[in-house]
Amino acid sequence: MVSKFVEIALVNNIQYYENLGYKIPRYYDNNNRLKVKRGTKILVNVKDIPLNSHALIEIKCDYCNTSYYITIKEYNNSNKNIINKDCCKKCIGKKNVESNLLKYGVCATSQIPEVVNQMKLKYDDIKLVFESRNCILISKEYNNCSEELEYICNNHQDKGIQKISWNQFNRGFGCKYCGYEKISGKNSPHWKGGISELTNYIRGKIFKWKFDSFKANEFKCLLTGLKSQNLVIHHLYSFTKILEESLEMLSIPFKSKINNYTQIELELIENKCLELHYQKGLGVPILSQLHSLFHSQVGKLIIDNGEFEEFKKRYYNFEFDSVLDDKYKYVNIFKGIE
Repeated sequence: MVSKFVEIALVNNIQYYENLGYKIPRYYDNNNRLKVKRGTKILVNVKDIPLNSHALIEIKCDYCNTSYYITIKEYNNSNKNIINKDCCKKCIGKKNVESNLLKYGVCATSQIPEVVNQMKLKYDDIKLVFESRNCILISKEYNNCSEELEYICNNHQDKGIQKISWNQFNRGFGCKYCGYEKISGKNSPHWKGGISELTNYIRGKIFKWKFDSFKANEFKCLLTGLKSQNLVIHHLYSFTKILEESLEMLSIPFKSKINNYTQIELELIENKCLELHYQKGLGVPILSQLHSLFHSQVGKLIIDNGEFEEFKKRYYNFEFDSVLDDKYKYVNIFKGIE
């Protein structure tokens, strides 16, 4: 570990550090009460910081000698390994090999005889799994989970013999033509019953609600605090649901084409949608990349039941840094703030 002291912001931890003997900067307010100024930070010995803290510390990798940052919580969890060495993400494989050699005498747990026997599957068992998914296994033998197996899909016999490894088939990948059918047309998660024309029209009519949502958060991303042209508004109550409720309340039937509505009907729908948007609450300003990441994690939601708060916690716990651009990684945001 390189870091010996870390700057810590004082929030709900004032009494904790004061009990440890740290001097807490205070001032008298207008009512002659002692206060701690918001944003006050103190320098704390790393040893005094709680083990589950998200404070960042600098670590030097014992394998490649490069420095990297990690939270104290992650650092303590990583050192439960029997090899008491620090390693960056690139060198985690080396640490695992060293640990496995010491503990099991092999480089990987998959090489342990007991594990190998458990992993072995019988050809007949695999054949039954293929049949349960309406496929005919053509290959006559099975050697390992990464070897390609030949099969025919009963739903698409005209496509002939296809190939797939048992690893992929077991994880849910199967006939690619069946896969296409599951995500196209009415089976697509983006299918709105043909409502897309009306959706696109109304989305352009709720600018005032969007503006107020941006303004409420000072035109900054709620997660990162950054101002950007790539900000979007995340609905905590589904836009599609609001539109559906608007049509139902107005007793206006769904029409497949936008030009099938009269101008009066469109104005009624527009006003009702805007009204319901405010009733359901303002939206959340968030960077476009983080917005896409959120939906990739939880899918399309009708009503948020704490999913966004959970996503925030995971983001602040650096869980998504490996898939984000550098400027959106929380480790970089965190260092900028702290």
